[in-house]
Amino acid sequence: MQRRDIISVASTTARNPDTSVTYKGVALNRSTGSVSLFQVRPQASADAYIWLRVPDGINNLDIFVPDTAAFKNVPISF
Repeated sequence: MQRRDIISVASTTARNPDTSVTYKGVALNRSTGSVSLFQVRPQASADAYIWLRVPDGINNLDIFVPDTAAFKNVPISF
């Protein structure tokens, strides 16, 4: 398996688009960890998650998952 076939969800960061303050994952042992794309069929999807500690009052984040495009202005739910 080549390195680009794995996404390291634990390295995800988020940024407040209004202030540029960044947030890193917490409780990494509760995240999905790395996601292997090797067995994902064409046109299929894969789910993964990581916990972020974000202050109250933040409604949207830019999320950066390594080796993927940025997810901009993602709504936050509590």
